[in-house]
Amino acid sequence: MNESINKLKNDLSETNYKLNETNKKLQETNNKLNETNKKLNEIKDSINELNLKINTSSLPNNYEEQIIAIQIISEEQKINYCIPCKKDEHFVKLEEILYKEYPKLAESDNYFTFNSKKINRFKSFIENGLKNGDKVILHSNK
Repeated sequence: MNESINKLKNDLSETNYKLNETNKKLQETNNKLNETNKKLNEIKDSINELNLKINTSSLPNNYEEQIIAIQIISEEQKINYCIPCKKDEHFVKLEEILYKEYPKLAESDNYFTFNSKKINRFKSFIENGLKNGDKVILHSNK
């Protein structure tokens, strides 16, 4: 009977040893898994940042940055000049570009019309109803 008890104690001890070894391996595996999950989360964060950069930098229809071309034609049709502009800029920016190209125009009292309406030079192209490719008439009071 004593022998049987000793055998059971030995078996129990051996089982406890194996259980401890298995627990150590399980803990090591959990540590590796946690480390792998941490790296995976870092990679996901990097991917999300890159996607955000891609999405914000490649928006061709971004309202503030969309470029339009406005064609300026003088009443007497001596001037026919196309100017690229940001659609949220004020019309006065277009005038500055036009006057650099045609300095003599700056000496005249000029105004511009689109669809027979006078353009407000201190409003944006959008506010004036101008779109890409629109033709604006230059009226010059010499």
